[in-house]
Amino acid sequence: MNDTMPDPLNLSIWALANPQELVERLVRILDATASEVYFLRADTLQFLEANRAALANSGYSLEELRQLSPRELAVGFNPEVLATRLLPLRNGERDELAYETKHRRKDGTTYPVELWVLMSRLNGDEVFVGVANDITSRRQTERALKESQERLELAVLGANLGTWADDLSNSSTIYDSRAQDIIGRRVEGALPDNEFATLVHPDDAPNVALAWFDHLRGISPLYVSEFRIRGESGQYAWIRSRGRVVERDADGRATRAAGIYIDATHERETESALRESQGHLELAVRGAELGTWSTDLRARTTTYDERVAEIIGRRVDGPIPNGIYDGWIHPDDQAATRASWIPHLRGETPLHSAEFRILGDNGRYRWLRSRGRVVERDAEGRAARAAGIYIDITGEKEAQNALAASEADITAMFSSSPDAIAILSPSLDILRINPAAREAAISMWHLRLREGDNLAARLDPVSAAHMAERVDQVLTADRQLTLELEVETNNGLLWHEFSYKPVRLGDGTVRGVAMLFRNIHQRKLAEAALVQGQKLESLGLLAGGVAHDFNNLLVGVLGNASFALEQLPEHSAVRAAIEDVVTAAERAADLARQMLAYSGKARVDACNVDVNRVVAEMTKLLRASIPRNVEVNVTLERGLPAVQGDPTQLGQVVMNLVVNASDAMNEHGGVVTVTTATTEVLAETAPDGYVGGPPAAGRYAVIRVADNGSGMEEATLARIFDPFFTTKPAGRGLGLAAVVGIVRGHGGALRVASRAGVGSAFDLLLPLAETGAEAPIAPAPQVAWRGNGLVLVVDDEPVVRTLTARALASFGFDSLQADDGKTGVEMFAANPEAYTCVLLDMTMPRLNGEGTFDAIRALRPDVPVLMLSGYGDEETMLRMGQKSLSGFVQKPFRIEQLRDALKSALDQAPA
Repeated sequence: MNDTMPDPLNLSIWALANPQELVERLVRILDATASEVYFLRADTLQFLEANRAALANSGYSLEELRQLSPRELAVGFNPEVLATRLLPLRNGERDELAYETKHRRKDGTTYPVELWVLMSRLNGDEVFVGVANDITSRRQTERALKESQERLELAVLGANLGTWADDLSNSSTIYDSRAQDIIGRRVEGALPDNEFATLVHPDDAPNVALAWFDHLRGISPLYVSEFRIRGESGQYAWIRSRGRVVERDADGRATRAAGIYIDATHERETESALRESQGHLELAVRGAELGTWSTDLRARTTTYDERVAEIIGRRVDGPIPNGIYDGWIHPDDQAATRASWIPHLRGETPLHSAEFRILGDNGRYRWLRSRGRVVERDAEGRAARAAGIYIDITGEKEAQNALAASEADITAMFSSSPDAIAILSPSLDILRINPAAREAAISMWHLRLREGDNLAARLDPVSAAHMAERVDQVLTADRQLTLELEVETNNGLLWHEFSYKPVRLGDGTVRGVAMLFRNIHQRKLAEAALVQGQKLESLGLLAGGVAHDFNNLLVGVLGNASFALEQLPEHSAVRAAIEDVVTAAERAADLARQMLAYSGKARVDACNVDVNRVVAEMTKLLRASIPRNVEVNVTLERGLPAVQGDPTQLGQVVMNLVVNASDAMNEHGGVVTVTTATTEVLAETAPDGYVGGPPAAGRYAVIRVADNGSGMEEATLARIFDPFFTTKPAGRGLGLAAVVGIVRGHGGALRVASRAGVGSAFDLLLPLAETGAEAPIAPAPQVAWRGNGLVLVVDDEPVVRTLTARALASFGFDSLQADDGKTGVEMFAANPEAYTCVLLDMTMPRLNGEGTFDAIRALRPDVPVLMLSGYGDEETMLRMGQKSLSGFVQKPFRIEQLRDALKSALDQAPA
């Protein structure tokens, strides 16, 4: 049995007869997916099959898995719960079941999975199909997102911020509860922007509008404004608002914006109070987000204002002993803080400045920047009082950490990228270069590059000029440029893709150009192979169609000529002329067969073929016809397994390849080497370079024909399999084209390698035959024969119908003719028992040969049916053979061939 799925029309019958094999084949198909797939008996929950991902993830072999039950694989397995879950599937109430659980590997480790369970039937048995996906990565991502959201909410809460989100498409804004507290107004849902504008103090409204519209137009990177807003009590509160546009439409218009509110009322009141005190004037100027402290160094206590209490997250009433305060500072920051404070107390530094974390009442640390100085010393110069400010830099530190993490991520991706990346300045200085780019530079330019090198000085003048031109083009147009170029490397001329993109800093300043380049040679080869395969397929369709119509015309020529020969006396003066017509028609038919062979539709009389015997016989036959100065060496692998095919067509392949190799020699001659071997092609390592694509996975017999002749240039090599292309003065250009078609028709593959002046090598792969196939038995010679009865001829070609009816009359039969399948069925249905036989074309309008056959056999199952066709479509003939087709006649045919086929069909028909 072939290792392929059966014809779809017979799949159900085949699956019932081969349930286990169907499961195994489905598993092999599912081996390509990363999902785990299990097959279990529905009654016993015994494992039947599992795909490669299931075995790899669980750690069990298939034999071990079959000895287990779901209890060992599923964590927390409960048979009662499982039975309840599976009941809707068993009752047909649901098509599938999905839930999350955990699987246990052989080594005892567990991992979460998302499981789908479906129910099917095989040979009457219920089977559960389980598909599991490892969701470990998804769980980690969800956990990380949740933690990130919590950190964000805590940061906003700790900073005492309110948030707002403005939907510019409908001119309304949504405020969180803290923002509503700050503006002193409860807002249910969204507040229209025009209503909000009425709440802003008239003196502040112009500045607010100016800042807002400047940001919407992109003039300012952020919207920043400070204004008074009227609360529900009628009192105004000072608000500091910061935000930005977070979404724009395709035309660049702002559609959504978001930001924060900070209650600035207290700061404004503090500023007013501080203006009355010259000592606090400097602190008042700094204003927003600052807190003040004053330390009595003699009493060793410190007093903080309310803003400091808010910043550090502690309620402070009155002076705090310095010892207590020191305990709030993070242990890792205490030494650095003292290192700044003590030298300043001694008078060694003009200012005290330190950054540290401080613990709030909520158990969380916030980052502070402390700046201050001694403002009073005693008579002996000892510090008596000091004062300063605190700035909350928690957000700044978090931004720095996020930036550092982002830079680390980018650096890791940059360094580990398999693509070669370099950042170039406008003058071609290398600002950054990753390891892949260093290696590529060695391969392409034989240069060892490092950051700081100037490519204009290191490259040859032509390459440097081209690169400078591309960099200038990218910077001038401010857009990305992508090129595909062939580059001379240490491994020859290879295709590379170069991509150039401008690099700008946040303020728009040009940093340079990012150059990314990667080896795309294999992709280009694959694209070329695809184009070649499509071209060959298109030419094959054209050749097959031409050959089919040509064969129909030749039916009239060859059939009528052979019919005339039968009617002419032996010594007729025109007999020789008619025989010449037959000979010419047969040569034309041979040409059509070659075109059918190229299209892959030539009929294959399949049997077990000894490849060594075909090669030996054909090379022995050819030795007499090739030049004497060409030596043919044959090496055959002993014990080479048989292939399934047509020995005549395979002999034609060997003949064409050997003759082609012989013709490639110059006047001094050369050597043609023919070898046979076996090989195995694996799906994951299928080689490139085959005509029409690589072969399927499996075992093959290999016929290799190599020569040391003139070889071929790339332009010639790209066209040698095109029909009617030839380099020989008298050639027709169908030899190698027919080879491709024959190989395709046998399910094989063909690869050629050639270099001008070196020679060529053709590798032909033919799938090995399954055991048990037998060669067809040649029919015994037939004597003249006549019959009687009524024959229905169904063919859309008038010349074929006319010739066939004339031939049938000479055999003793009456005939009726139909010009398409539907008409033929109607004529047959009028009186099914009247017909002795039906002659049926394969390709017809309205209803094709297969459909006509099915309709006629439905009316009368025992009527003999012969197929007439210019195609030798193996797949079609295989289907028709399974439907008990009585015979096949290849167009064009001689009269005696039609007579022999008709006699054979009627002899085998039931009496």
